[in-house]
Amino acid sequence: MEKQTAFETLGVAPGSDERTVRRAYRGLLFELEDKGQSDPGYPAKKERLEQAFAVCLEEAKSVAPTIASALPETPDEKGATRKKTLRFLVGALGAVSIFALFLFFQQSTVDVDGKDASDTAGMIAALETVGQNTKLVVFKFDGTKTDVPGYVGGTSDRDPAWRPDGSRLLFTSNRDGNFNIYRWDPVRGKVAARSNLKRAKSNLWFGLTDDPKQADSGLFTSGGFVFKYDQKTGATEQLLPVPKGKTAVESDEGGGSTGQLDAVYDKIGKGFKTARWGPGRLSVYTVMDREGDDVFVQNPLTQEINKGRPLPFVAARRIEFDTDAAGDALIAIRHFQFVDPENVPEEYLKDGRAVPPYDSGLMLVPANGSQPVLICQTQGPKFFLGKPDKPLITSKKGSMTIGSPRLSPDGSVVAFVIGDTSGERGIQGQGVMVVPLKAGTPFEGPQMVAEGHVEDLAWSPDGRYIAFTDQVSPTERTLNLVDFQAKQATVLGKGGLFSSPAFSPQTGGSPKAS
Repeated sequence: MEKQTAFETLGVAPGSDERTVRRAYRGLLFELEDKGQSDPGYPAKKERLEQAFAVCLEEAKSVAPTIASALPETPDEKGATRKKTLRFLVGALGAVSIFALFLFFQQSTVDVDGKDASDTAGMIAALETVGQNTKLVVFKFDGTKTDVPGYVGGTSDRDPAWRPDGSRLLFTSNRDGNFNIYRWDPVRGKVAARSNLKRAKSNLWFGLTDDPKQADSGLFTSGGFVFKYDQKTGATEQLLPVPKGKTAVESDEGGGSTGQLDAVYDKIGKGFKTARWGPGRLSVYTVMDREGDDVFVQNPLTQEINKGRPLPFVAARRIEFDTDAAGDALIAIRHFQFVDPENVPEEYLKDGRAVPPYDSGLMLVPANGSQPVLICQTQGPKFFLGKPDKPLITSKKGSMTIGSPRLSPDGSVVAFVIGDTSGERGIQGQGVMVVPLKAGTPFEGPQMVAEGHVEDLAWSPDGRYIAFTDQVSPTERTLNLVDFQAKQATVLGKGGLFSSPAFSPQTGGSPKAS
């Protein structure tokens, strides 16, 4: 690989030091591994990334620091130098003042695109595959599809996330080179860049909140760190790992100090992959990477919770999770692993060998701090509700597993994909399963509400609909709706490969019958 191509692939400048090269590689690798199962170009992209890393690392090691030499100046030269320095300082001071005024004006008055509310009730965002990349689109309930303006061929849009009031849709894209954050008003058709830094950003997420002061506050991951993001001002600050002293602010150089909890985090995992707000936004739920496994961790932002120390709940080959407005967390555990393999509880040791209590499972972590509840589990080809007494489903194809966990907006029902194991971390969906957690829901008990090669799920804000994607052929993955009130199914998107559906938080609208 040519050096210039390697620099561009890794997103570093020629002459970057070894630390910068390693940080850039680690960040891109985290993002690639996180989306590897759903990306058909994963093997080629990983090989290209590793080639670029090798070239850039070799170049970084070969670049030696240079020391500039200077001859003594004459008195006349010294006087001229002083005058030049003074003029430079005056000019620099003026430029800094102008720039500071510009920033103040921009942050305090120029969020023109985000000022007016837009009616997006009934809209569903999704990603559409274009070659080896993805493009953001929005569907209405009548099946009308709108493409995001400004899409650049050969680039990818990712991580669609609605602002909590539903008036804007945020996403990450590398249309301008690096993966930065953009904001789209699908009603007025305006797209605005909301970050412009070198470090790639992924897994952007906003949570519902009753506090208007927190409505603009989201989370994203970058280089294995978790950052808080204000979509109104574009400001970011590092949350995890907790920095020493004052919270570090993200920069192009990135990171900040990682704090005194480094040793604790090193025992749990290498970096953060996804993040969601915990109860009261006093903690952050995350998935950490641990040598190919995932670990679900609650990370306190205050000493009041677990004395400020991270609390790992469960580990697995693959973990997905969802949260609701109350801060409950729903965790899909795919191929259980012990959090601390060197200290396995005696009850799970048989003949000196660690025996997992189940293969895959669905766990609810209540926001009130009560004990986690295992809602369902799989053991080999059998799927059980609660304890492994009588199987609810038995697969004829092989081991069963669980994915795409989703809590209904009011926390009364859980939905998830049930299917067969595909590789070490994947799932080949058989259908959408719902399980009521409380009385008074439309569901009398657990039931399959849709069948097919289902992948991604999303609840509507009123809990009436579930959107999901169905791989009907190698070249078509449809976007579908289940209406629990009308008890009917609707196909919204055909003829493409759709993924990552996300309802606008605004309520209203009804689908066109198929």
